Amino acid sequence: MTEKSRPGQSAQTLREEILRLTAEYATVAHTPGAFDAQNSAAPVAGRVYGQEEMVALIDAALDFWLTSGRFDREFERRLGQYLGRQHTLTVNSGSSANLLAFAALTSPMLGGRALKAGDEVITCATGFPTTISPLLIYGMTPVFLDVDIPTFNIDTTALDEAVSERTRAIMLAHTMGNPFDLNRQEYLYPCRLQPEDHGYAGRRGTGADRSLGRLPSGATK
Repeated sequence: MTEKSRPGQSAQTLREEILRLTAEYATVAHTPGAFDAQNSAAPVAGRVYGQEEMVALIDAALDFWLTSGRFDREFERRLGQYLGRQHTLTVNSGSSANLLAFAALTSPMLGGRALKAGDEVITCATGFPTTISPLLIYGMTPVFLDVDIPTFNIDTTALDEAVSERTRAIMLAHTMGNPFDLNRQEYLYPCRLQPEDHGYAGRRGTGADRSLGRLPSGATK
């Protein structure tokens, strides 16, 4: 029904009514019921959302702005405040985040520390392909290490043998929620990606939350 067919109701008034009804619908249709071990579905991954999230979803849809817009700008601003960073950039996926983070290591602003085509980068032989694709895009030579069973993460005991004169970085991703042994990696090589160096904000806390590292220039076995 168009605005013309409803005299006296502006677009803003209609929007407010839609959002009010969305909140009501969310409460009626999406409030989880009691779990029944015999009949309730047990999803492998859970969605945590409620009335506020559904209203925000519809609010954004009513803008019909199909790329980064006001909600994303506000999220970046608040995320930057939370992380204590002046600049924050969101992307559409973890794959894009991998690409941007690795691209930062090739920046001319790093001078002699920048990664260059032909440098070796140690990574895992199993995992998501977009952990590897940034290396190939920038002309690196991936050095694949086998996995540890049962974590299916990189076997860090093989790092010593894998490092050569051309090794400049280690790029890994956690496997299915199992964090790889970054404490072992950092013990061998001081290669954490520092937010101060590259503007990559990573999670704060333990080193195990950071998955992209740069070896010091000239680092060898």
